[in-house]
Amino acid sequence: MADKSIHDHMVSEFRKRFWVSLSLTIPILVLSLLIRQLLGLSRLVRFPGDRYVLFGFSSLVFFYGGYPFLKGLATELHSKGCKIRSDRAIGNITKVERHRNQN
Repeated sequence: MADKSIHDHMVSEFRKRFWVSLSLTIPILVLSLLIRQLLGLSRLVRFPGDRYVLFGFSSLVFFYGGYPFLKGLATELHSKGCKIRSDRAIGNITKVERHRNQN
């Protein structure tokens, strides 16, 4: 019974992180230059410091939404094992790095 309780807690935690990350993704998309250009909102949504707000929201989604995977990466690297969580965390980090280098 205790295992089911732990599993239910993990599922609810993932669900909460998903919905919070999804809700933060909406302002990220609105503030993204490419999306603004595609929708013709380049001047309408622009304000001083919009890139800093975009960076803040993006960082929140990365660290809050990716926390279970980053925590798993740290645990697996500490135990010198490489499993699925480390693959997922490294994949997310390389996506962020690749996107940063394209801009």
